[in-house]
Amino acid sequence: MLHIYNTIQREKEEVKKPWFRSLKMFVCGPTVYSVPQIGNYRTFMAFDLLVRYMRYRGYKVTYIQNITDIDDKIIKMAGDENRSYQSIAREFEQLYLEDLRILKIHIDKQPRATDYIPEIIAQAVKLKEKGFLYEIEGGGWYMDISKIEDYGKLSKRNTLTSSDSISRIDEHEKKRNTGDFVVWKYSKEGEPSWDSPLGTGRPGWHIEDTAISEHFFGNQYDIHGGGSDLIFPHHEGEIAIAESSSGKKPFVKYWLHAGMLTVDKEKMSKSLNNFVTLSQVLENYSPDVFRMFVFSHHYRLPADYTQDTLETAKKNLGDITVLLAKLRMNRPHHHNTKIDVKSFKRAFLKALDDDFNSPAGLAVIFSMINEVNKVIWDIGKDNAEEIYGFIYESFSALGFSSMYFPVPKNVMKLALERELFRSNKQFTQSDDLRNKLEALGYTIEDTPLGPLVLLS
Repeated sequence: MLHIYNTIQREKEEVKKPWFRSLKMFVCGPTVYSVPQIGNYRTFMAFDLLVRYMRYRGYKVTYIQNITDIDDKIIKMAGDENRSYQSIAREFEQLYLEDLRILKIHIDKQPRATDYIPEIIAQAVKLKEKGFLYEIEGGGWYMDISKIEDYGKLSKRNTLTSSDSISRIDEHEKKRNTGDFVVWKYSKEGEPSWDSPLGTGRPGWHIEDTAISEHFFGNQYDIHGGGSDLIFPHHEGEIAIAESSSGKKPFVKYWLHAGMLTVDKEKMSKSLNNFVTLSQVLENYSPDVFRMFVFSHHYRLPADYTQDTLETAKKNLGDITVLLAKLRMNRPHHHNTKIDVKSFKRAFLKALDDDFNSPAGLAVIFSMINEVNKVIWDIGKDNAEEIYGFIYESFSALGFSSMYFPVPKNVMKLALERELFRSNKQFTQSDDLRNKLEALGYTIEDTPLGPLVLLS
């Protein structure tokens, strides 16, 4: 059974399968005003891997991620470029969705904030009626955190630090408490706005997510995820809004947070000229290499992005792919040498069941690969198929799509012709065909079971 680290409890807890329904999971999505950097995609990929693994282990999961398409930064960009906020948001939303398609990150639903304005207004009005909001003239309606006894229970604090992610600027000299945050913000002239019982304005940051999750999941649900930089103030604000408006606790049972990504041990920023986009990564590496990079790091811990870590991920992926290709080769049905696949599978699942410890799981796979490689040509067909099935099934379930590459018939024909020349000691002709295969993008390895053709 899967155990995950619950941020609010500060310990690992068993994730129980609900009766007669799926687990409800919400992960904070992007604010669509620029091209996301790979730190964002590390978080989204980590949750994609986790959801895929949960489904592999028999959990039913309904996975929702919101898209923030109304925000101070979007509005500012629209003004600077003399465009509508919708055109800015839709442009970057489409770029983001295309990136998800390339990375094979699947999310069940991705609702936009502006499609749920009535739900947001209804939740804000409920907060006002219950006495949790106060008005600042010209500013909007603010949440009074002094009225929430357990405010700060997720982060164990109620003030900002330099590591916190801030989307909306909530500073106002008339706030009652430093940590108070805007729930409904009055719009300035020319800014997007919606009529409401609270006045003409637009949503604050935190209430967008709570209104959307309430619409799809109700007042309480199972799992909420996001980057660790969202713990405060965003997720703390969500808890305050949801539990105050509904009167039900807990808002969410399990809180999961992914670690931050650095570049050569520096925080990623445009000012440091180390802002890396996904398109830059994909110029030299496949989507599966990036998936392997994420899988190689524990989702909850920081990860450092460097050329070396990408090359290591590429090598790891290549080593697995080559082993699978060797296991697919024709071989005798029975042999004295046998690998205990079941023990490796138990160890692999045990590692991933322990707070999705993917580095430990990967170590199990490479321990198995090392054992297999020592006797690769002495393994019988049945055992080879068992090994292949375990590795291929496991990584396919985790979203890897390049574990198998079919060799075109014309390429295989050249490889067999070369093998004939080589066996007849016609090495000049054999080398000519090797060069021809390399020009087509393939390498060839001579093995006791015949030629092994691999992608270069």
